[in-house]
Amino acid sequence: MKGAKETVFKACGKAQTTCGLLTKPVEFSFDPRPPRDERDDPPCQRLPGRSDSGDGRRNVVKIRDPYHLALTALTQFAGAGRFGWGMPLVTTAVAEELGLSPTPVREALARLAGEGVIEHRPGRGYFALSPSSSDIIELYELHGRLAQWALIRCGSSLVWPVAEKAGAPQERLERLFAQLVEASGNGALVRAHRRTVAQLRPIRIVEERVAPLPSEVVDRMEGLLSQARLDHLSPVVETYHSERAAHAQPVFAMMRKSAESIDQI
Repeated sequence: MKGAKETVFKACGKAQTTCGLLTKPVEFSFDPRPPRDERDDPPCQRLPGRSDSGDGRRNVVKIRDPYHLALTALTQFAGAGRFGWGMPLVTTAVAEELGLSPTPVREALARLAGEGVIEHRPGRGYFALSPSSSDIIELYELHGRLAQWALIRCGSSLVWPVAEKAGAPQERLERLFAQLVEASGNGALVRAHRRTVAQLRPIRIVEERVAPLPSEVVDRMEGLLSQARLDHLSPVVETYHSERAAHAQPVFAMMRKSAESIDQI
C-alpha cells in the first residue's frame, strides 16, 4: 500500500475530481474498514511481522484483503462525489492509484455496479452514475417511501435518543433517516435504504450548491422524533422529499455542465 493518504487521479487520465467537478488532485484519507452494510466481510488476514521484543516471538500484523480495501475506497469516493457525472472508471488506473492489482478492483467495481452505486455498460466498462433529472426525482420518491415505511413499522413504540447536533444539516438528516430505518427492525428495508442513500450522496453534494438544506428543517424533524410525534412527522418528511425533488432539474444541469466542461480540457 502507498499509505493511508492517497491522491486519486481521474481514471481516464485527463484530470482529477472533487465533489463532482474535475479540477485538481484530491487529497483524502480513507478508512480501511468495510462499508457498514458488508454482511459478508471476512476476517482479517494475519501476516507475520518482524519481532522487536527480543524474545523470539513474532508480532502479528492484521490487514484487510485487497478486495475489501478496494470496495471501501471506491464506496467512499462515490459517496464523496469524487467521481464526475458519467466519469469512466478505468480498472487499471484505479488499481494503480490504490496500490492494488486490477483483479480486486474489478471485483469491487462489479459489486458496486450490482448495487447501483456506479454503472456498468456492457462492452464499455464501468462509469460513475450519470443520473437524469427524472432519475433524481425517482430516487427522492423512493427514499421518501422508505422513510414512511420505517415510520409505520416503528409506530408508537419508537424511543428516540437525544439528537446529535454535530455536523452540517445534510449530514444530520442522513443520520436521522438511517437511525429511523434501523429502528424499524426490518433488514430488507435497511439494505434498500443504504443503497438509495449511496446513490443520493453525490447528488446531494451538488444539490447543496443549488439549494442548501435549511437547518430549521432538520431541527423540526429531530424535535418531532424526540417527542415521538410520528403523526406530525410524516407530512414533514413528505414535504422535505417533494421540495428536494423539485430541484432535480437545476441539480442535473449543474452535474451535466461540470462533465461537459471537463470534456473540453
